[in-house]
Amino acid sequence: MTNESIIATLYLAYDNASEPLYRHIKDVIETQYPNIKFWGYNESKRTERTKAFKIKGGYSARQTPFAVIVDCDNAPVKAFYSEANECVVDNVLQFVDHFIESKQKTLMLLPVVKVTTNDLPQYETTTSAGCDLRAELTLVKEKFLFDAEITACTENGPTEITIQPGGRALIPTGMSIALPEGYEAQIRPRSGLALKNGVTVLNSPGTIDSDYRGDVGVVLINQGFEPFIVKQGDRIAQMVVTTFEQVEFVTVSDLDETTRGAGGFGSTGSN
Repeated sequence: MTNESIIATLYLAYDNASEPLYRHIKDVIETQYPNIKFWGYNESKRTERTKAFKIKGGYSARQTPFAVIVDCDNAPVKAFYSEANECVVDNVLQFVDHFIESKQKTLMLLPVVKVTTNDLPQYETTTSAGCDLRAELTLVKEKFLFDAEITACTENGPTEITIQPGGRALIPTGMSIALPEGYEAQIRPRSGLALKNGVTVLNSPGTIDSDYRGDVGVVLINQGFEPFIVKQGDRIAQMVVTTFEQVEFVTVSDLDETTRGAGGFGSTGSN
């Protein structure tokens, strides 16, 4: 088995009382899941390797048996705490099944034309809905800067833009995409920028239609109290690719009645 075939590691901390369950899980993993690496530690012995396991998994074993799935990027995916009974075996193995199934899903291939040195968008975790978009400032046009300005340049073009409080700017990403019919891409804010800096996507969510072939631009607005600096390659937004339905509008004389009726803003109360 090559290292490339390993998709995750299952760490299991156990004590003397739960050792039979540990051995059972170990046997099942090693015989039925060749692409899951298994690593176990006896909590009763309190060895240095046990401490390393706790650090590696990013957790401490509050009780045993304790298991954590760690993906190939060393990011904890799922942790289990349980009494020493057969339930922990079922829970761990069931999750391993779901995890392997999710990793083996065939992803839709999305054609991208890239005129940037930035990396292609990436999903930060195996279950992320959105992938991060990065700024390609060399393509910025000054006519799309409002209370914002280019504040640093090289011979290749802008490398920094400052957006004043209340200002907005169209930030290019340096890539265009070809979505299949029936799909759209939604451009959404990054929660960290919104919370820490008051910076969000003005037309959130922005919509990229399947027949659009231009640059995937992001309209950022600074709703914070301080000037916000965008640098070349910064992660500025996230993109979610999803399906949609078109409808045919039909004029009718009335609509079916509901309990809520025409009640609008605040009609359901404030608490």
